[in-house]
Amino acid sequence: LLLTPDAEPAAVLRRVATDTLAQARTSAAPRSVAADVRLGIPAHRTRRAT
Repeated sequence: LLLTPDAEPAAVLRRVATDTLAQARTSAAPRSVAADVRLGIPAHRTRRAT
């Protein structure tokens, strides 16, 4: 996975998790699939010389 400088990591990771869960549900059909997906994005702090 390669993000461009203007990409939003949270949105990208949310989509990856959602798509993966959808694929798992399709594969397990007609059984149900429950998942606890937790994603964390640490804040990026850039220090600037003053």
